[in-house]
Amino acid sequence: MRTEDDRHLGGQARFVGDIQLPGLLEVALYRSPVAHATIRSLDIPAPHRDAVFTADSLGTALPMLPANPLPEARSAPYPVLAIDRVRFVGEPIAACIAPTRAQAEDIAQSLQVAFDPLAAVTDARSALAPQAPLVHADWGSNLIAELKLEAGDDAAREAMNSAPVVIEREYAMSRQTAHPMEGKGCLAQWDSGTRQLILYTSTQIPHLVRDQLAISLALNRSQIRVIAPDVGGGFGFKSIVQPEEVLVSWLAIHLQRPVRWCEDRREHLVAGANTREHRYRIAACADRRGRLLGIRAEVLIDAGAYAVVPFTNTLDAGMAVGNLSGPYRVAAYSAVSRAVATHKPPAAPYRGVARPGACFALELLIDELAREVGREPWAVRLDNLPQPDDMPFKTVTGKTLDSGDYPQALRRAQQLIEARRRPCTNDSNGVLREGTAVVCYTELTGHGTAAARRWRLPVPVAAEPACVQLEPDGSLEIRIGMQSHGQGMETTMAQVAHEILGVPIERIRVMHGDTALTPHSTGTYASRAMVMAGGAVAGACQQLRTNLLALAGTLLHCEASRIIHPAANGDRTRLAGTPGSVRTRSPCPGGDALSLACFRVRRVFLRRSCCAGSGGHRHRTRHGHRLRCGRRLRHPRQSDDRRRAGDRGRGSRHRIGAVRGIALQRRRPAAGLDAARLSASCRRRRARDPHRTSGAPQSVHRVRHQGRRRRRR
Repeated sequence: MRTEDDRHLGGQARFVGDIQLPGLLEVALYRSPVAHATIRSLDIPAPHRDAVFTADSLGTALPMLPANPLPEARSAPYPVLAIDRVRFVGEPIAACIAPTRAQAEDIAQSLQVAFDPLAAVTDARSALAPQAPLVHADWGSNLIAELKLEAGDDAAREAMNSAPVVIEREYAMSRQTAHPMEGKGCLAQWDSGTRQLILYTSTQIPHLVRDQLAISLALNRSQIRVIAPDVGGGFGFKSIVQPEEVLVSWLAIHLQRPVRWCEDRREHLVAGANTREHRYRIAACADRRGRLLGIRAEVLIDAGAYAVVPFTNTLDAGMAVGNLSGPYRVAAYSAVSRAVATHKPPAAPYRGVARPGACFALELLIDELAREVGREPWAVRLDNLPQPDDMPFKTVTGKTLDSGDYPQALRRAQQLIEARRRPCTNDSNGVLREGTAVVCYTELTGHGTAAARRWRLPVPVAAEPACVQLEPDGSLEIRIGMQSHGQGMETTMAQVAHEILGVPIERIRVMHGDTALTPHSTGTYASRAMVMAGGAVAGACQQLRTNLLALAGTLLHCEASRIIHPAANGDRTRLAGTPGSVRTRSPCPGGDALSLACFRVRRVFLRRSCCAGSGGHRHRTRHGHRLRCGRRLRHPRQSDDRRRAGDRGRGSRHRIGAVRGIALQRRRPAAGLDAARLSASCRRRRARDPHRTSGAPQSVHRVRHQGRRRRRR
């Protein structure tokens, strides 16, 4: 059972709808019942005038506008509430607040809104007509962007144009909507004492929500804390910033009270995760055996009325044109993809953005090609797949397939299908037929910095940090910026750390979904969590393990390479060449944590005293013990500039004293001291020191106070 399953199965999970705060107000939205109209008037009943907010009320809240990496793409500001005109069914017009959701909905139903209907365009193809109604009048047309991709040399293009077999078809994919178990919801609270906004929201991208709120509400990012509690599914729909999140945050600041909005299923279906309304006209050019010589395609994407933040309104268009060649060997490629604005809700990301539609169109076309040349569909695919000797294979659209035996995988699939095929039987109505389909595809996931560079995005947006910290009691804390919404990250990230460090999984805590406690991240989407965050956690744990072994070598006076750390096999840490295991008094000497963040050590504590008694030395040290700055302590009889060695007092008892510890200094070296654990005399002296510093242990004593007999002379 997964770590997070205990609270979910036990009813202890905490979703946005479960949070209760004193003075909480609920929000219901009045949404547009028409696709395109101007708002002539909005009458609010007198008893509810203080409970209804419109676009005129949100004077300081800025609309959302994503930064599109394509300079030729067009976007319009996405208002939090409709301003004078509505552009799709379900667009929010007014927010109604009340102590309960039912009361808020009653207020919304009491509003009287008069519209002047306008002509609407609800089809991407008709939206490109010269006389089509404009979604945004200042654009001049409804075309958002046109993306073209041409590949192949002149010979390949000539072969494609003169191919003996050309199959052209048109396929359409209807608009769909994602249905997570938990709908979208958010709760905002303003702390007037600290002047901080706290937003609980069901999201996949808490850090990007904070960034957009800072822009829309004119706040510093440090004034905003976004917390994603337990999230009941997302499917990509929750990887965008919703206008309701900005609205609820503004209401909480304006009213100085907690405010919550949770969508119902009708809201979700009407104005929620609408997506995947594509149309493909695609042609395959091949020889008489069905070997592909080239592919031509035209793609039309219905992007809705506005662009979503942060993925814009060209995401589907770019993904479709880049994946239409599939995993096949194609010498020439010519494709154009157009994103078009219509009077529909904005198209949101959905699992496998644009790739299901591209795969659907291409694989149906391959079946048509197989029928045309009179061969089995799997045989045609087999001839067009790259061979193992071709690896790494670069597709015509620039995707690199690094390894694999695709033909063998297809043969194996065909064998399994044939082995499990049931014989056809007759029934009273005739022959009962059974069919199978073969589909080959590759999936582009785990987008990292290379993808960001290719898409003209700033590289840091695709980086994924992780922080791994070893606590004084031996437990481990992992902080990641991604948000789990059903993937089981609390278990999988703990498993990664367990395999490297050997810390029991039950003693590992994974923190996520809180912008105040986790490093910045672009969020969880595109199957990148285990690849990116898992890789970051693994790298951090490896570095932490290296630091721990180095520290253990210092404690045991041996080389770190001699220490055998068995990680997760259950054995004890031991020294090579010794029969016994190594035991320590505490998991972390001195009771302080060793932490690693973003692959860099924040603080490493050196050896602390662990033995004391009358007649014995309190701390044994060696000449050459290094400080964190990399320099050695000056010998008591060495010159201040340390350019020459001291005489070291070659007395008769010198070697005996060094062995028995009689003549060693009684005070520990500065590198072994923590500022909070100095002796009483040291603390008094430090309090009188006008040049005292704080933080690093070696900074506690200045050069003239390096220990007994180490004053400057």
